[in-house]
Amino acid sequence: MPVAGAPRWRVWLRWTGRATAYLVVGAFNAVAFLCVLFLWFAWLSGNYQTDRDMLENDGIWLTTMAMAGAATSGLSLLIAAAATRLRWMPGWTLALPGLLLAATVLAFGATSVG
Repeated sequence: MPVAGAPRWRVWLRWTGRATAYLVVGAFNAVAFLCVLFLWFAWLSGNYQTDRDMLENDGIWLTTMAMAGAATSGLSLLIAAAATRLRWMPGWTLALPGLLLAATVLAFGATSVG
């Protein structure tokens, strides 16, 4: 939506920033969602308790997935907050990264070995 009297480069910059914010937040949310799915599957199936390799290595695969999921959902939350502040995204877009971060922390806490 071009604003009357706004320079053309400013309008282009706003649209480019908005599109980039949506793409980056969406990609980070997708990665975080896959990590959360893995952690919740490990928790609900109970496979992490019987997998000898995971127990011998202090659950390194679970820890790696939890760190990746928490990092990507945290970055997604920060970018979504900045984009919301700039009015590039609606306020409800903060809900999904926050939910993914909470689900990651909950599932990792439940599956932590040790």
